[in-house]
Amino acid sequence: MKTIRILTGSIITFTLLMLLPLQCRAGCTQPSPTDAVPLYYDATSALNSAGSASVTQRTNYPGSFKCNAPPWGILGGKNTVANLSPYTSNTIYLKFPGDAYVSVSVTGLTPQQVNPSVGSNSASSINASFTINLKLMNTVPTKNVMTVNGDLATIKPIVLAQDNTGLTLLQSISRLITDFTYFIFHWSWPQHDYDIYYQSIQIRFVKSVTTCQFDDANKTVVLNNIDRSSLLSGSSNGKKDFTLNFTCALFQNKIATRSVQAFLSSRYLLASDNTTLISSAPDAAGGVGIRLAKASDNIPLKMSSSSSAQGNATALFSYSAYQVMPPVFSIPMSAWYYVYNKAALSGGPVRTTAVLNFVYD
Repeated sequence: MKTIRILTGSIITFTLLMLLPLQCRAGCTQPSPTDAVPLYYDATSALNSAGSASVTQRTNYPGSFKCNAPPWGILGGKNTVANLSPYTSNTIYLKFPGDAYVSVSVTGLTPQQVNPSVGSNSASSINASFTINLKLMNTVPTKNVMTVNGDLATIKPIVLAQDNTGLTLLQSISRLITDFTYFIFHWSWPQHDYDIYYQSIQIRFVKSVTTCQFDDANKTVVLNNIDRSSLLSGSSNGKKDFTLNFTCALFQNKIATRSVQAFLSSRYLLASDNTTLISSAPDAAGGVGIRLAKASDNIPLKMSSSSSAQGNATALFSYSAYQVMPPVFSIPMSAWYYVYNKAALSGGPVRTTAVLNFVYD
């Protein structure tokens, strides 16, 4: 009988010691979780220029909170408040307009744990510093993508303060994983009575949209006069070299944020040949037009009859999205007379025009 009493007493004592922490976790509380004033960071300049940004922030928990004396204090127990971020071990992707994907993660969160005293505690005593890391993606992520309406994303919370009194590290991590899973499916953080503060952050980003301009507006190329016999014999075609100059801007770290190309169009194309410009003036030379080519290949450029549709017109240059692109560049060109109808060849001026057009995608 003595053996039975000793064994029973041991079991009861052991069970009570295990249950004490589980019954009294809420050592530090608020009537309800309190939202701190959102932090703010404009990532536009940093992400567009360098493609990534890291900025240190600090929580700004307001007011105060209360902590009770843990019943197991005689055994060395303490009230514990943990600063946690779902993004120390998880990454989310913000999808801004223009299919701009920005990854978000958190490092350097400190302090991760505070042991407040019994009674009222100032919220400033548990404030934490952390670094938020952002990166503008060149690929489309396949999970944890949050679509942003407009140029301002709100992440709530980026950091939160929870009562972790009596919890093991494993229990704390498990709780955070469960909440993050809920967040990914609902894009809303679940509230609990052990949550004390939520610190959110607003991240602004406007994607740079690469644009180009033609630096030689109203450029005029004048070919030398040439006699009819030289044109007919092919001994000369009056070839004239010139350049087209361009300036492009709004890159992401010297990379084009969208595809850019340029082509020529004209209302004065030979009906049967879109490489030949002609003149429609009454006194114009007959049977002869003008052709253009890039000096790099000397192949007559195909031009479009429409400034809004490239068709099969030759691209003067072409850069794809996320390709390194020079901000300033020139294209050496040449122009020459081209006889398209020897029988109709007659003297006179050949005045014609072409329009340079940009295509963005």
